[in-house]
Amino acid sequence: MMMPPIGGVLLIACSLPAATYHVDALGLGGNPSDSNPGTAEKPWKSAMKAFTSASPGDMVIFRKGLYRMPRTLLTADLRLDPAEGRPFVFKALPGEEVIITVMKPVKAGDWKRIGSTRAGQPIYAAPSGEDGRVVNLTEDGVPLARPFTSDPKLPHGDSLPEVISRPGEWAASLRDHRVMVCTTDGNPPGNRIEVCDVRGGNGGANLIDLQRDPANRCRNLRVVFENLILEGGNFGLTIRTGSVELRRCVLRKSFSDLVNTQSGRLSAVDCDFSAFGESAIDVTGPGDSPLPPGTAPMCIRRCQFHHNAAVRGLAPKVKGYNAVMLKGGCSDILVEECEFHHLRITICALALGDDTAGVSTREGLRLTARGNHFHHITGPAPVVAFEDTEDCRFVGNRITDCDVDGLIAFEGAPKDNVRVESRDNLLRNNRVKGVAVKDSP
Repeated sequence: MMMPPIGGVLLIACSLPAATYHVDALGLGGNPSDSNPGTAEKPWKSAMKAFTSASPGDMVIFRKGLYRMPRTLLTADLRLDPAEGRPFVFKALPGEEVIITVMKPVKAGDWKRIGSTRAGQPIYAAPSGEDGRVVNLTEDGVPLARPFTSDPKLPHGDSLPEVISRPGEWAASLRDHRVMVCTTDGNPPGNRIEVCDVRGGNGGANLIDLQRDPANRCRNLRVVFENLILEGGNFGLTIRTGSVELRRCVLRKSFSDLVNTQSGRLSAVDCDFSAFGESAIDVTGPGDSPLPPGTAPMCIRRCQFHHNAAVRGLAPKVKGYNAVMLKGGCSDILVEECEFHHLRITICALALGDDTAGVSTREGLRLTARGNHFHHITGPAPVVAFEDTEDCRFVGNRITDCDVDGLIAFEGAPKDNVRVESRDNLLRNNRVKGVAVKDSP
């Protein structure tokens, strides 16, 4: 922004961070310690120290390395200032790989064979956290399926080894404080397994959990993540308040959604989403308002969604698989120039609207998807679905090389989708078991 000249000198107003801090787990720039002041020469060591020490307007630079979080990052951990609208900025330097995770490895020597599936594949067990609660287990970075026991006498999350019926499944025992797995190849787990047993707010076990603050101190909360790899948890990132911007980030390894928003706002640009058990992005609700100045619009642009994980079976219309779901009265969201590929779906790859319980308004208002490419998608569902939407558009997209039940579906009665538009889309080389375009308006 150009400012009036003073004394013949032209001033330029720039948005500079209030303070810049450094985190350096490997000690690349200096000896790291959480008792340090966080300078480049005397950096902090842990991600939790960085998250809990920065103030709105500050920038925290992570040097390359692996940062394991001991627990979920909560809204209450942040230094909230209701009068401050500038964002927290957490970023990595270009070209440096920074992984922030709640997954932790299980040592090869901790695994012991405890039995077999009915088909004879071996089941292994290892000690888990203090209370035995595990919400996510990955093998070589991919979340495995978790069957739950149907025994009403057992608490939720407590299972016997017998619940594991085939390779690629795992379970946890709360009584024995152990996690059990039948690996995908039937071999001993070795060092291939990581688990998430962190505890967070409201009993959750997510990487980051931004809940509303009872004192309303986070009404202007803005958080920016840039060039980071964020991984693990039941959900990776939950947003119940404020605004989050993801810039050139990688998100992966969630048992449920990688990003789940209710009342929060999200912008994701040039990001990569993979290894997710339900949605990569689930936006439910219109987002908080009013918004602080500078808040980014709700957009998902130039992102990759690929290689999700079948953690709940492949039955259609169950709590299952999609990439992006926009529902619950959300509005004014743009999905543009993204690539959806190598996905297994039971709902759809992109949902414009849904049938959320308790929503009295339209599920989706003024939602636009344009210039996206959907390819190599399989499953008993359509690639794209409109449901209970108004003023929504699907324009100039490509759907190619898919093996699905449908390509573009308009669910419900004609009155359920008002002033929706689907045009100029390229549909090529797809294998469709049902109707390619269902009930076009």
